[in-house]
Amino acid sequence: MQNSVTSHSNGYLTTMQTGSFTPMAPLWRAPWMDHGGSAAVITNSLMGTPLYPHVVETIKRKGRPLTSSYEEEKAATESAMTWIEANINSTNTRVLICTDSQSLCQTLSDPLLCTVVELRDRMERAVPNIVVQWIPAHVGIPGNELADKAAKEATQLSGPPCSVSYNSIKSHIKQNIKDGEVVHERTRKIYKDYKPKSDRKICESRADQTLLARLRSGHHLSLRAYKHRIDNTTDPHCLFCPGEEHNLEHWLTKCAQTTGARMRIFGTLDPSLQVLTTNPAGALELARETLLSAPEP
Repeated sequence: MQNSVTSHSNGYLTTMQTGSFTPMAPLWRAPWMDHGGSAAVITNSLMGTPLYPHVVETIKRKGRPLTSSYEEEKAATESAMTWIEANINSTNTRVLICTDSQSLCQTLSDPLLCTVVELRDRMERAVPNIVVQWIPAHVGIPGNELADKAAKEATQLSGPPCSVSYNSIKSHIKQNIKDGEVVHERTRKIYKDYKPKSDRKICESRADQTLLARLRSGHHLSLRAYKHRIDNTTDPHCLFCPGEEHNLEHWLTKCAQTTGARMRIFGTLDPSLQVLTTNPAGALELARETLLSAPEP
């Protein structure tokens, strides 16, 4: 992926092409974990043309051991800014940075995103006026092709790589470390159709998150069968259903005390354990009404 930087001052036109390279898509393909790179290619348009650019300088930067296309694009733009700061000191100069990275353009345009605060500040403090513009990738723009080639060569530079970011480590872990198959029968039923986004929308507080997690595990002290495992002086049986253990399955699907609330909340007297993940709001409501403040029989 490539960026281009064009500056014009007093009739002298300089073009800088910056690029990043992460050899295979999608990101985080294992064979390429050690091969990120970025580059800036500066060309003089007075000594060349857009079709045949004249290269003045090429700046290559070795990438991170674990990286992404976005991070290398950002590194390429940082290299461009370093060159601009060192070589352009005229307030009459207007610099256009063209990039094919839509994500970089979006983050630079959002003042609330902290990942590019320093880079955005450098652009705002720079002597020349800097404008960032998106361009399509891999359409044969000569300057961009030069940057792409230089960035690929940067992956082979010797010396220590750049430090790995927290986001890269997190993405690598999510890509390569997967949860094993659930063997517990009850847990497998509960999480059969689990969607984490549903929890984030429903659970507005830490207390709700904790309650939901304890319900799904069956490890809530208001479930008498579970409390009996910790304190054997507690009767494990349901106070409303003689002879029945007061565990998760009984409370959620069979207990006489929760019959009315189950019907009203779930529309059935016999909801499955999956409602703990498919209808977390309903599960929390049932718990608040019948478990956290259960009346005595």
